[in-house]
Amino acid sequence: MIDLNALIVKARDLDPLPASATRLAALVARAEVDTREVVEVVSLDQALTARLLRFANSVASASVSPVKTVKQAVVRIGNATVLAIAVAGGVRRRMKLSVPQYGMTEDQLWRHSVAAALATEEIQRRCVPNIPPEAFTAALLHDVGKLILARFLAPEIVELLARAQGEGGLTRLQAEAELLGVQHAELGGLIAQLWGLPEGIVSGVTYHHTPELGHSVLCDMVCVANGVAKGVRVAPVPQPIRPEEHGDAFMRLGLKLEELPELSATVGNRFLAVLAQFD
Repeated sequence: MIDLNALIVKARDLDPLPASATRLAALVARAEVDTREVVEVVSLDQALTARLLRFANSVASASVSPVKTVKQAVVRIGNATVLAIAVAGGVRRRMKLSVPQYGMTEDQLWRHSVAAALATEEIQRRCVPNIPPEAFTAALLHDVGKLILARFLAPEIVELLARAQGEGGLTRLQAEAELLGVQHAELGGLIAQLWGLPEGIVSGVTYHHTPELGHSVLCDMVCVANGVAKGVRVAPVPQPIRPEEHGDAFMRLGLKLEELPELSATVGNRFLAVLAQFD
């Protein structure tokens, strides 16, 4: 078992998100978002303004005419992407590090996270329910808990987890819960909470493997996005796709599990262009 208090201490050691990101998160989570407020927050952050204008004028945003102002950029790419770009500025450096305890080399966790965020856009075009705009950011952060939990996974614990999966037939999440008393998804939710992010994002991260416990369309979205991202060939991860983990979430979104390969391929076609704008 891992000391939960020690995990919380390590989680608090993570660099806080930029103030602009937390302000934008609160704005985007509102039922009605005032674009003028979003523009004001972005305009006060010079680095964010530069990234936003670059993204709005990139191939990734399908820009057809030059974007010269923050307002034009916000209108073109939407509040969800604005928030994701702001949050990415605060987590990208850390999420690009290798996480060998999860079999991830340098950049793998970051690429998977961007693929999951991008997947929410493709899923939204097909699904029945309306999806909250913060789903994009929740998907981007869904595996952030691995960064902290990995620090407590000595080689012998990693081996035990692998045996529990290989010989015991457990999923990685079940093995973590059984052997460690905590799993990366709930730890990720705690980190999102410590960063002051809205409850929707916290829940999306916490329940991305168990959306039935989250009781929200956003949790279903992040679960499905994670599955889609695992099938993106240009952003490979060690963990294989387990379709049975996503079936009910697919159904609640009005999708068919058979659409998973096509969704992964569509995300893969856009992935490199979008990734370049986040880097």
